[in-house]
Amino acid sequence: MKVMKDLITSTSLLKEDVAVEKTSDESRSIIKQLSQQIKVYEKRMEELEKANNELAVHHQEKDNCMFELFNANKELATRHDEKEKCVEELNIANKNLAYKMEKKELQITSLEEMLVMISNMVMQPVGQIMELIELMEKAIDSPEKLMVKIGCIKRSALALDTFTKELSTFVERLLTPNVAKIPKLRKDENLSSNLI
Repeated sequence: MKVMKDLITSTSLLKEDVAVEKTSDESRSIIKQLSQQIKVYEKRMEELEKANNELAVHHQEKDNCMFELFNANKELATRHDEKEKCVEELNIANKNLAYKMEKKELQITSLEEMLVMISNMVMQPVGQIMELIELMEKAIDSPEKLMVKIGCIKRSALALDTFTKELSTFVERLLTPNVAKIPKLRKDENLSSNLI
């Protein structure tokens, strides 16, 4: 029995050794598998780290683009403000030009009116004076007729003098700057009836 006991103990020890060896083989197998998984995880970690670095680079590039876009937008806003200011200055210049053109047109109209009046109101009395001088030369025989003719010449000369003074005032106002409206010359409708 002792042998049997020894044999059972030996068998039991042998089984334990086999079990330990078997456990040892399983442990090695598990360790091997774990080692392979660790290598896979390490490789995956390297890939993730590389991807993370690429994302950081892309993020930095995006930030740079955003900064450039911000600066470009700021510059566009500045240019827009400058353009608005130029448009405003052009509008003011255009209004000033329109005002000056209107003033020039008014001056031109006044000068044309003055030329017509000179033609009518100066030439007519001068022509009448010339006619009266011719008539006086023919009618020297009667002093009364001569006095009537001299009276007509005097009225024509006075009308001519009055118009010349009005014309001087008109031209003086026409040439004065900042005159809002140029005065019209007085048209004397009765001038020709007063002369003869």
